[in-house]
Amino acid sequence: MKTLDPLSVSKVEAEKRYDEIRKPKFNDEYWRFSSPEKFTSEKPLGQISKNKEEVIDFETSDCLRISFVDGCLNMKESNLGEFKDIEVFSMGSEEVKKVDWINDLYGSIEKESQKKLGRGLAAYNSAYAKEGVFIRVSGQLKQHIVIDYSSERGRSDALIHNLLRIEASASVTLIETGEGASRVNRMLECDILEHGECNHVRFFGANTSAHILAQCFVRQAFSSTYNQFSLTFENLFARNETSISLEGEGCMSSISAASIGVEGSSQDDTVYIAHMMPNCKSRQVFKKVLRDDAVGIFQGKIFVDPKSQKTDGYQISKGLLLNAASRFLTKPELEIYADDVICSHGSTCGDIDEDSLFYLMSRGIPKEQCISMLTLAFLDEALEEVVDDLLVQKIRGFLIKKLGIDFE
Repeated sequence: MKTLDPLSVSKVEAEKRYDEIRKPKFNDEYWRFSSPEKFTSEKPLGQISKNKEEVIDFETSDCLRISFVDGCLNMKESNLGEFKDIEVFSMGSEEVKKVDWINDLYGSIEKESQKKLGRGLAAYNSAYAKEGVFIRVSGQLKQHIVIDYSSERGRSDALIHNLLRIEASASVTLIETGEGASRVNRMLECDILEHGECNHVRFFGANTSAHILAQCFVRQAFSSTYNQFSLTFENLFARNETSISLEGEGCMSSISAASIGVEGSSQDDTVYIAHMMPNCKSRQVFKKVLRDDAVGIFQGKIFVDPKSQKTDGYQISKGLLLNAASRFLTKPELEIYADDVICSHGSTCGDIDEDSLFYLMSRGIPKEQCISMLTLAFLDEALEEVVDDLLVQKIRGFLIKKLGIDFE
């Protein structure tokens, strides 16, 4: 009898999970604001125009660059050479069979999260993904890791599963930029050990016609830190799902996002943070600017286990509606089983502040410029969650240019 390699075993287990959980339907609780049909249909999505929006140049001369084109790892455009304190494997490499941490980690965080979440499309990804990179960081990595997802065809599907393991007291900045295909289901499983730190920045907007499902599962050990920021710029459909389990005392987690929606677009952020140990902190800051008939969605839940005393959980989501046809749909939740906690959530939406608009226009600034400046100011609270000042400057510079703001 032929034995399966360890990764194949994990995929077979994930296939069974997918069969048990089933495909999500439009009336499922966490899909009632946006339809999963584009990701559950086995039929090709069809021809989608490939546009080339301006992207943010996050790359530096010494960064580790990983390139995917139309959902496939492009070794020619990647520099996976020898770097200190880091090792990188592609899913298709022979070495994967011999690396214990990969076989232990693959699908494990997603599997554990399914006990609370029931994310069928995540199990599907673990079961059937054929592409991905597996990264292990063992020191204080100064170079950024940049994963670029690009597309050369107007019609393609991408199913990508990445792993990131951060060893004790190690740290890294991971940047993911672009979509990479017409229809994308991609996942990151991130395991952060004691005192480890991960700063994670994501940009969507290189191909705004693509349909994106980006899923992130994070497990944190004692006194570890995870910071995630996402910029979603005018994407037709983008759903960002993040699940974080704080499994060590003294963990800190921050999830933030800024998004701009335009005509016909739907942008969905769905977050689940589980406080499983005492003295942990989590923050969620989401800002959405919606024009035309755009739909902005935020679903965020904070779960506090009975033994998680001294929990500090903060959640805020705000929508700026630039006309009457746009919609901001929210579902904030708290599920708390401990009594010594500080947890709060808030959600507001509204249009441009007329007093601020009048003040700027009274200084001789054209109305459209005023609206763009107030839009940037509205998004800035989310940008402030990014810990790297250079990355903040690049993101803010992109927004200034795209919003047409002239400070001169």
